[in-house]
Amino acid sequence: MIRKLSLLISFCIISLFANAQTAISDPSSYLDAIRKANQDVHSIKCQYTLVHHVPLLESDQRQKGTFYYSDKAEGIALIDASANSKTVFSRTQFLSVENGQKIQLSADRSPAIAQMLSLISSCLTGNFDVLSGRGNLVYDLTGEQEFRVTFVPTDRRMAKHFTRIVMTFSHANMTLSSLSLVSKNNESHTYSFASRTINIPIPPRIFE
Repeated sequence: MIRKLSLLISFCIISLFANAQTAISDPSSYLDAIRKANQDVHSIKCQYTLVHHVPLLESDQRQKGTFYYSDKAEGIALIDASANSKTVFSRTQFLSVENGQKIQLSADRSPAIAQMLSLISSCLTGNFDVLSGRGNLVYDLTGEQEFRVTFVPTDRRMAKHFTRIVMTFSHANMTLSSLSLVSKNNESHTYSFASRTINIPIPPRIFE
């Protein structure tokens, strides 16, 4: 269960190939631009690539699929049709279907589901106020093309499962281009997003 929760948030290794980092003493202009660029986003459909890095393994595991977000449905879904895989966070449940096995948990019985949904939604919309009081935020530039926000949790429950969440935003449109999570043993899950379409109708069945 914890592994699945960590997989989504899924928000590190990708930065090793970035240009030199430049710390930002006053990130307010960047944060304002991110909020303005995303404040009217109510749904997202895009393609994702997941890179799962485990230090003891010789090669990374990779997965591709379609990512969905809807504030109306209060849900997030990742679907890999080729592998018959589906993961859903919503206001009512956590659902994971993989290799023919299904895990389904009610949100009422697991407060962590709502917490993770809120966390991921804040990354997508640039509403970093949600992270206030749960950890520290560090801002830097990775070359001319990206603005990066690193969240280091101080919340005890979060810190047990990961050491940081890294959100990378494109300078071109200030939208989230990658989301990474790193655990204490340096295992990481990094999602890269492409072919983004916003504010289109997303069928409710996607989140069921």
